[in-house]
Amino acid sequence: MNNLGLNKEEDKFGNISLANAKNTTIIWDTIYIKNKTNNDLNIEIWSTEEAKFSWTKNIVVYWANAYIKWNLVSTNKNTDLLSIIVIEDPKTGKWWNIYIDPDVTRLESILYADKSIHSYKKGTWILTPNNWWTYDLLKNQLHIYGSIFSNNIIWGSIDKDLICPYYVSKTDCTLDEAQKYDLYNLRRWYENILENSWNPEEGYNKNNVILKSGYTEEDKYPVIIEYNPLILQKTQQFLKTN
Repeated sequence: MNNLGLNKEEDKFGNISLANAKNTTIIWDTIYIKNKTNNDLNIEIWSTEEAKFSWTKNIVVYWANAYIKWNLVSTNKNTDLLSIIVIEDPKTGKWWNIYIDPDVTRLESILYADKSIHSYKKGTWILTPNNWWTYDLLKNQLHIYGSIFSNNIIWGSIDKDLICPYYVSKTDCTLDEAQKYDLYNLRRWYENILENSWNPEEGYNKNNVILKSGYTEEDKYPVIIEYNPLILQKTQQFLKTN
């Protein structure tokens, strides 16, 4: 067991940088971060191409959001596995999120959020129609090599009948709310590569996509989630199924 960053604004867990992680404990390959103030806080997480993570790593965040600022890339994706886990506060029932910066293009990790996963730029709230001027920030395709566990929806914001997570009432399920929780809208890459335009209020046929010249079938997806088979091979104490 080891304490990390009790009096520092920034520290490292292996080659993974952490900011605002001031109350932490490391046990073997897992770091536990607890926000004892119970105020809204973002634990910032990132690595660099020059400092990739290796082996198995688990980052467990209690009572705060996890904000992924930059790519998280392993030394060897055939052996290395990272989990980022954000836990609900059992005392208050408050849920927390994983935020992904628009500059992030690749995450080799398992993402588990008791609430949801959103696009977020430090200083700018979740990027949705109410923040329409931020759409250009979401122009990069996002590739996740791992898996996602959250209360997000998929495609629910581009159907004629909008779909939101179960904790959003039908009355409150506006286009803005639906896009906020739709994994498809973690990026708006498709708006830059499609020949045909679309109106989300009228619905959208995802099977009728016309790509601009030079783009491939894989390019049409703003977010790619590629399953990592190491999830079954490695012992993930937080993600086991009986």
